[in-house]
Amino acid sequence: DTHDNRLFDRLQEENARLPPQESTAFILAQIERQNALLEKDPKSIFIHSNELRAHFSTLQRLVKDNIVSLNEEEEIDWGFWEAVIQDSDQVALRLPHLLSLKLRSGIPARVRGLIWQAMSKSASLHLETVYGQLCQERSPHERIIQRDLARTFPRIDMFKQENGSGQTAMKRILEAYSLYDTEVGYCQGLAFLVGPLLMN
Repeated sequence: DTHDNRLFDRLQEENARLPPQESTAFILAQIERQNALLEKDPKSIFIHSNELRAHFSTLQRLVKDNIVSLNEEEEIDWGFWEAVIQDSDQVALRLPHLLSLKLRSGIPARVRGLIWQAMSKSASLHLETVYGQLCQERSPHERIIQRDLARTFPRIDMFKQENGSGQTAMKRILEAYSLYDTEVGYCQGLAFLVGPLLMN
């Protein structure tokens, strides 16, 4: 529609004024990888994209209505990040320099989780189904994972409470992963990867 066209025109002008960024080749490689995934399961990415757009619109409204506040130094280029949510592959193809610059400058904290999901195409119906099935199974590493939960991020509120929502979510993910990747199973360092992902 015309709003999307005007947005991309403005962003393309900004992109054209920038020098090439070093990570342009990386972004193009990511697009090729995502296109291969899209060919395998096109429905999941379409459904996920619509959900991300809805979440993004809600967040944008909350910030503009001052219901959710931003840090003083955090300014969000809503138009740019909206374009990434709508079609990250097109942004990477048409605006590679601007995308690289924005990524290097840091994704604003308020939209970071949504942007990561959009760019990584992290949700797919197939993976969500597999994850749901794995959550129903019992991990051979359950006892070790339970023991390590209290030791992982003990000073972070989200993970302090034994059997609280943070520890429960981390346990569920670690156990499912131990069943999904049986060669790796579980090792203590995995919790330090899961924690930051849960916090965003």
